[in-house]
Amino acid sequence: MTTSARMKKIQAVSLILGLTLFVGLLYSVGVGNIFQSLQLVGSGFLILILVSGVRHLLRAVAWMKCIEEGQRKRIGLFELFNVRLAGEAIRYVSFTGPLLGEPSKAALIRKRLPMVHGLSSVIVENLTYTLGAILITISGMALLLVKFTLSSGIKVMGVVITLFMVAAAVIAQRAIARRSFALTRLIQWLGKVTGKEWFQKKVGGAQSVEENIYDFYNHRGSTFFLVLTLELSAHFTNILEVYLILRFIGARATVTASFIIEAMMKLVNFVFFFVPGQVGVFEGGNALLLKALGLGLAAGVTLALVEKIRTLAWTAYGLLALMFAFRKDAGASSVEHGRDGGGIGSSDSGAEVNMSA
Repeated sequence: MTTSARMKKIQAVSLILGLTLFVGLLYSVGVGNIFQSLQLVGSGFLILILVSGVRHLLRAVAWMKCIEEGQRKRIGLFELFNVRLAGEAIRYVSFTGPLLGEPSKAALIRKRLPMVHGLSSVIVENLTYTLGAILITISGMALLLVKFTLSSGIKVMGVVITLFMVAAAVIAQRAIARRSFALTRLIQWLGKVTGKEWFQKKVGGAQSVEENIYDFYNHRGSTFFLVLTLELSAHFTNILEVYLILRFIGARATVTASFIIEAMMKLVNFVFFFVPGQVGVFEGGNALLLKALGLGLAAGVTLALVEKIRTLAWTAYGLLALMFAFRKDAGASSVEHGRDGGGIGSSDSGAEVNMSA
C-alpha cells in the first residue's frame, strides 16, 4: 500500500469515527435542544458571515503584502480574496487538506504571478498566520491555567503543550535565519531514496521558493510586522465570532472565555488536521471545553455547528469562485487558440487549471 493510499485510509477511518462521535454527541445533548439553540441565532447568522468575511478579507490583504511589491500590480485584492476562498474550499472538502488547498491558490493565479512567486507568497502568509495562531494559543493556555481550577494532570499537559509550541516557533525562526533550505534538502533526499526523476526536477523550483521566503523574513521586517498584525486581527475576528455566538444562544459569554475557547480549538484543529472538516472532533472538543468552563455540552455543540454552518457558507462561495476561475481560464484559452487557428479541436488546449505545485 502506497503512502497516499495509507493516508486516505487513515482519513476515511477518522471520518467514520468523527461521524460516530458527532452522532453520539447529538444523542447525548438532544437534537431538540440543539435545534432550539440554533433558532436563537436567527438573523445573527448574517452578522457572523459578515464578521468571518472580514477575517477572509484581512487574510487576503496579508497575502497581498506577502507578494513582492513589483509583482502586486499584476493582481487585485478582490481576485486574491476569491482565490483564497477557492483554495480554502478545496482544503475543506477534499481529503488532501492543505496539501492541495494551499498550492492550488498559487496555481490559480499563475497567469498573474509566476508559480514560484505565487507559492512563496502563499507559504509566507500561512507561516505568519500560524505564528499568530501560536501566540493566540499560548496566551489562551496561560489564561486557562490562571483563571480556572484544573487538575494537576491537565496543568502539566498545558505546560508541555506551551513549551512544545514555543520550541517549534524558535526552531522555525532559526531555520529561516540560517537559510537551512529544509524543503530543498527533503526533495533531494526523496529523489535519491525513490530514484524518481520528478523530485530532481522540482529541486530548482523548491530552492527558489525557499529563497523568496528567507528574503521576506530576513529583509522585509516592517512588512512582516504589518502582515503579522493583519493575521492577529484575523484571529481576533474568530474570537469575536465565538463571543457573538455564545451571546446569541444565551450562554454566559465573556471575552476571556471566548479567547480561551478559540485558542484551545486552534490546538484541536491542528492536532486533528487529517480529519476531513474536523467532523466530530470539532464538536466534541467544543463540547468538552465548554463543559469544563461551566457553559454546558449543549452550548459547545451548538457553537461548533454554527461555526460549521458559517464555514459551509464560505466554502460554497469558494467553490463558486473556483468554478468561475475554471470557466474564465477556459474562455481565455479558447480565444487564444481561436487566434492561433487551433480551434476547438486543438490538442494543446490550455483549459485545464494545474493544481499541483
